[in-house]
Amino acid sequence: TPRIGQGIARWVAENRRPYLSPDVRDDPLNVVLFEDMRSNISVPLQYGLQDPSKPDSLLGVLLLESSRVAAFDQQDVELLEALAQEAVIAIQNASQHQKLLAEQEKRLAAEKWAMMGQAATALAHRINNLMGIVPVSARETMRSLAKLETPDSERLWIEGNLERIERNARFVLKLSEALFRPFKHSGPTARLDVNHLLDEALEAADLSEQIEVIRNFEKQLPMVNCSLLLLDIFLELITNARKAMEDQDQRRLQVSTRSDQDDAGLWVVVEIKDTG
Repeated sequence: TPRIGQGIARWVAENRRPYLSPDVRDDPLNVVLFEDMRSNISVPLQYGLQDPSKPDSLLGVLLLESSRVAAFDQQDVELLEALAQEAVIAIQNASQHQKLLAEQEKRLAAEKWAMMGQAATALAHRINNLMGIVPVSARETMRSLAKLETPDSERLWIEGNLERIERNARFVLKLSEALFRPFKHSGPTARLDVNHLLDEALEAADLSEQIEVIRNFEKQLPMVNCSLLLLDIFLELITNARKAMEDQDQRRLQVSTRSDQDDAGLWVVVEIKDTG
């Protein structure tokens, strides 16, 4: 089968011009495609007509054939050129649509990965906060046990359990690190409402009714670009404040937000105070 590099198609591709052959039997450029064809028109499929000399402007060649001699004239050539341009526009639109779909799929995949990374990193942070103290506490309990007079059988039983607790806690910490390591550098930050994050952190902290919580939030606080890990930072600060007030008669937690501006730009200031 003749290709674009042969015959009339090759001439049209090289010259970027239409070609009218009234009788292909007398045309030296003709390569026979069908025995009963007698005349044809060939026009280039190209974009960027302002500079058609660019090699990447050619998409192909559009060929129209007839079994009659001299079936086409110059008006048919112009009509086929117009159709060719419509075809080029359709091809470009389809190609652009495919590119947009591919870019959209990549963007959605990146956003999903970023969300998974933020959630996974936040979970790992919480696991570390909760489990990190367990091995230390187990070791301290074992040291305290050595100072007590305890029957050997009970001492061995307690020490065995403490060692098991410490070993399993360290295993959980290592497992957390291994599972969430791929997400440590997870994608872009998001625009977040600091007041909303603080409300979530206060709710997650599960503060007792004996703690008076005072919220002084500035309304219309600017959104900030940051990671969701900011929620865990707030939660850790509030949890530390709760622990610091455990032995206090007066337990008051004050959380404040305000906007500030200096030469460096606009800032969001968060203050967390307790009576511990």
